[in-house]
Amino acid sequence: NHAGVLCEVWKKVTQAGHKKNTYRLWITRPEGKDSPATPHRFEMEGFNTLLESHNDKYTIDYSDFSPQTESDIFTPP
Repeated sequence: NHAGVLCEVWKKVTQAGHKKNTYRLWITRPEGKDSPATPHRFEMEGFNTLLESHNDKYTIDYSDFSPQTESDIFTPP
């Protein structure tokens, strides 16, 4: 449950030596549709692999999501 919305929670745990990271993604899926899942929250807790310096926790709450890609913004390879 995230912000009153019943969600699936996808979880991935990675470990390299003593460094453990846990990733969670809260999503909903449209019933009976072949549309992509809609993200509601992403969370990473563990070793900061970007700066390789410390443990951290990041949370991203999605306020808007579109499964379509605008061709003038992103061109696939």
